[in-house]
Amino acid sequence: MTFRDVTKLASSEKGREKLQEHICAYVKKGGILVGTHDIIYRRVRNIKLESVYGCTITNFTSVDGLLTYKIDQDFYSHPLVRSLSHSFEIDDGELCWGDWKDGAQQIASCTNNGKEYPVIVARKYEKGILIWMNTGDQKTSQCNAIKKLDANFIKLLSNSILHAPEIKSYI
Repeated sequence: MTFRDVTKLASSEKGREKLQEHICAYVKKGGILVGTHDIIYRRVRNIKLESVYGCTITNFTSVDGLLTYKIDQDFYSHPLVRSLSHSFEIDDGELCWGDWKDGAQQIASCTNNGKEYPVIVARKYEKGILIWMNTGDQKTSQCNAIKKLDANFIKLLSNSILHAPEIKSYI
């Protein structure tokens, strides 16, 4: 039995590169990409996606219990968080972080062990938008937000689809 701690976009480097090129071209032309959890984690090696998102996730910690997402007051009216409380909880199982480059809008963050970490980030790329959410670990045993269909996570995903044109004009 082989244990893999992250899910890669493709099993070969060439396939992964080609898929990333297609995804980046889609966003560049005006598409919206919603990426979760590990999509820009360093060990997944999605170098092109890391570049356009403006971050490589380099750290993580397991979290027992719920993470409290706090929306930055500058983004209370952002279409991505429409109909969500200014503070809400999601049972993520893990908290991931890295250093975000300029141009990334840190829409929501959480505090863990006295430090604040972005958990919802949006960034403009050419004519498109990239959204990253901490939620979404591929292991449903760790991510109760997926396993139990967390209403807040579902709302974030549905907002990213239903309000896509507004999100694009907001950034």
